Amino acid sequence: MELLGTEFETDLTNLSGSRWEGYIWDESFINFHDRECTFKFTAYYENGVEIKDEVTVYIVRDFYWLLHREF
Repeated sequence: MELLGTEFETDLTNLSGSRWEGYIWDESFINFHDRECTFKFTAYYENGVEIKDEVTVYIVRDFYWLLHREF
């Protein structure tokens, strides 16, 4: 998985079935608010098939975000 427009990427770990987990973190993310972030996912299968998809999320600057920015 990669965060498009940045150099950040990570591998995801399969927890069970279709449940995957991973994280990307950097101090600069504290300033990510009121903006769209697009994550690109790439799946590689043993038979050579490669599937790519992108998911865009909007980071809202709300009370929760402001509280955690103070740390």
